[in-house]
Amino acid sequence: MQERKNFRCRMALYALLVLVCFLLQFSRGTRLTLWGASPDVLPFLFAAVALFEGPYVGAIFGFAGGILLSVNSTAPEALLSMYYSLGCLGAGFFASRYMRRVFPTLLMCGIFLSLFKTLLSFFFFYALVYEAHSPGLLLTAGKSLLLSLPFSLVVYLIVKHIHSRFTAEE
Repeated sequence: MQERKNFRCRMALYALLVLVCFLLQFSRGTRLTLWGASPDVLPFLFAAVALFEGPYVGAIFGFAGGILLSVNSTAPEALLSMYYSLGCLGAGFFASRYMRRVFPTLLMCGIFLSLFKTLLSFFFFYALVYEAHSPGLLLTAGKSLLLSLPFSLVVYLIVKHIHSRFTAEE
């Protein structure tokens, strides 16, 4: 019974963390912009949840976070939820099978998720619909990724603390 309660508490705290990161990232006045790009912390958050809780929970949070991000995106039909859920599922399976729960693994999985989302949304939406050119988008995505790396450490430490706090009691 205590194990289920701890699991529910962890999931509620992760959901609250997703909501807080979303609001900080996309609200007016709190958005950090530097060199024409802003950090994207949510792929690292989804990768951290997949790393600590497993691929299925990571995929569920990726799907829910993608639906939340679709509110703020111009991509049609909530494609971000599919990109994040499949990316979290793949990163979670790979990390649980071959890696440990350390910060470099989070960096690798977070960079994979960010590039996966950027490339798929570019090729299947902007390139087909708007016939956009890739160098400008890839440069902005690279800047955004570099700005996200320092914040990924904060996300990793928060998720690690939540996970260790509620699994130590079991």
